[in-house]
Amino acid sequence: MIRIFTQLLFISILSTAFVTSASAGPFTDSLSRCLVVSVDTRDKTDLMNWMARLITEHPEIKNSVGEVYSDIEAVKSDVAVARLFEKLLTVNCRQEAIEAVRYEENIALEESFKVLGQIAMRDLMADPSVSAVMEQFTKYIDESRFVEIFE
Repeated sequence: MIRIFTQLLFISILSTAFVTSASAGPFTDSLSRCLVVSVDTRDKTDLMNWMARLITEHPEIKNSVGEVYSDIEAVKSDVAVARLFEKLLTVNCRQEAIEAVRYEENIALEESFKVLGQIAMRDLMADPSVSAVMEQFTKYIDESRFVEIFE
């Protein structure tokens, strides 16, 4: 049953954090594909680090955990993601970006980067150390309260 909780949590994180529109057109799909195949492990790490930084800036999170990133670390994270976006949109996926924006407007960029965010989040959650931490909450669950649901 613990495995089910973990899988449900994983699915909910992916589905709510980076929901992609079902109305993405062919040019958005092409740009999304290009973005995904154009990033390497370092790029995904930079993107995950930046997303983590964004989360820690939320006032409720900041009140709980304090300042997580120093000013220097925050700038380094922003610069890394800026360089990544530049590389992806002006070099690696230039033509796909031009066509997506031309034919499907700016929403194409938003939707395509959501897909890239999903891939980065999937990689983050697939790491064994992250999975182990993610499962820790289940030791506080009273499984007997869920028996009827999972019969």
